[in-house]
Amino acid sequence: MSTVVEVRGVEALLTTVEGVGVHYPFTRTPRVYYLRVPSGWGSKGVEQLEVRAMKFLESVYEVQRNRLDPKHDDAGYFGVLEMEARVLDTDEERARPWLLPENLPSDSLRFGTPYCLAVAGDDRHRETHPEEF
Repeated sequence: MSTVVEVRGVEALLTTVEGVGVHYPFTRTPRVYYLRVPSGWGSKGVEQLEVRAMKFLESVYEVQRNRLDPKHDDAGYFGVLEMEARVLDTDEERARPWLLPENLPSDSLRFGTPYCLAVAGDDRHRETHPEEF
């Protein structure tokens, strides 16, 4: 059994301030993610759901960073600055909000699809086309 979690957040291109170790947000872009997760994800309340979603998204960004910059010698990288997560109820899930135009990302890197990720119990994930989500 699975459930859908909607995550609304702000993604940023972060740059490291040399010698200080501070990560400064160079850009700020609103993002919407839809995660199909094991039903236990939302069982411990909103705060725990948001902690779990943030850790999961940080791991996704780290995988992307390692793929694009394996030596980590680029001072900039993408990360999540802030986010809110909630479990969609049955009616909301049936309405398939990930197909609505306002939830499509504006950047061409995502090929015009929303961020739909199917998440396994061990947090492994795969990107899923919205029609198949």
